[in-house]
Amino acid sequence: MIFPCSTPWTSSARESHAKAKTDEALAERAKKGEARQLLMDVILPVLNDPGIADEEVGGLLRGRIGLDKIREVSAINWKPLPRDHGRLAALEASYNYLRRFTPKVLTAVDFHGGPGAQDLMTALGMLKELNRTGGRKVPAAAPTSFVPARYADYLAKARKAGDDTAFRHYWELCVVLGLRDGLRSGDVFVPGSRRYADPGTYLFTPEQWEGKRAEFCQLVRKPAAASEAIDRVKEELLQALKDLEGTLANAAPNDVGAVRLDEEGRLVIPPPSAEDIPTEAKALREELAGMLPFVPIASLLIGLDVRTKFLDCFTHAGGRKINLSVETRRNILAVLIAGATNLGLTRMSEACGVSYDTLAWTQEWYVRDETLREANTVLVNHHYQLELAKEFGGGTMASSDGQRSPSAASPSPAGT
Repeated sequence: MIFPCSTPWTSSARESHAKAKTDEALAERAKKGEARQLLMDVILPVLNDPGIADEEVGGLLRGRIGLDKIREVSAINWKPLPRDHGRLAALEASYNYLRRFTPKVLTAVDFHGGPGAQDLMTALGMLKELNRTGGRKVPAAAPTSFVPARYADYLAKARKAGDDTAFRHYWELCVVLGLRDGLRSGDVFVPGSRRYADPGTYLFTPEQWEGKRAEFCQLVRKPAAASEAIDRVKEELLQALKDLEGTLANAAPNDVGAVRLDEEGRLVIPPPSAEDIPTEAKALREELAGMLPFVPIASLLIGLDVRTKFLDCFTHAGGRKINLSVETRRNILAVLIAGATNLGLTRMSEACGVSYDTLAWTQEWYVRDETLREANTVLVNHHYQLELAKEFGGGTMASSDGQRSPSAASPSPAGT
């Protein structure tokens, strides 16, 4: 099934425009907030100094900062931002545009909801009825539980102010966005669609499962009867409790490495110990590590780009095919490292000397989902061609790490 001019996808485009607008507003707000932050750097040390008397604080701050500067910063209209930084309000500006086709799409497409989408489907039914009858006021009983928390304040304020028009706009936009998110997650489906089919159609039917149940239960070593499985789990639980009682009886409260009860009778479970590594393996690891040179991560990525040209995948969002300057490549690498190390753009700006605004602009216009996927594909293809990679398998699967965690239970032959 093809959705011509489909509302959920168009709403995504409009939401992207709203995000761009709010990001620009946030950047401008950050510039204005710099002056306020500089004042805080002067104010906080004074307030935190117990040696300065309370009656002296005001005069001291006015003397250090100056009344002209205080008046200048106070004149800035500084309002607290909503949870979503104003994105839904920016999206509401496209409400009339979306209404040009929203009613027709919602009527033409047969949306169905799974177990977790009942309220959303109820809201959809109410919205379709309002569209059919030309109603403008959302019924007081209309569900709102599907509305994300970051948007809930918009509806609450509109309802409290008695602004039925604003409530209708925000509520309808949340319904449309909920449909989009539901289609992506599988909570909402469209009969007859191949891409957005009912997830239940991918499961075994009762008839199909009946023929495979015995084989599966034998494979995972579980009984087919639910009552027998419950009895077995109860036996395992009782045995585990007996083992725990024995462990606690033999452990002292100060035995740090054991499961125990502390002095206050609380259960203490220490972190599991790592698997013992043979001495020969440790020696070999140290020897191999000594043969490898130390390379900073930035230098490693630069060398990797020389081989693969993966930075060329980070094209400008405006679609312009331009050669990346040295500064732009540097900024892209800084954004990638900030994301990969969870350092964040603020800390990265402090570490590399590139301003936060520059890094945020680079991330917005160059480091996007589609450019990341393209760059990742280039790196994976390059890795696949390496001789060493072929020594560890066919190159079709990979593991992010080699960690192992000890488990009390033995794994089944099927690895379940």
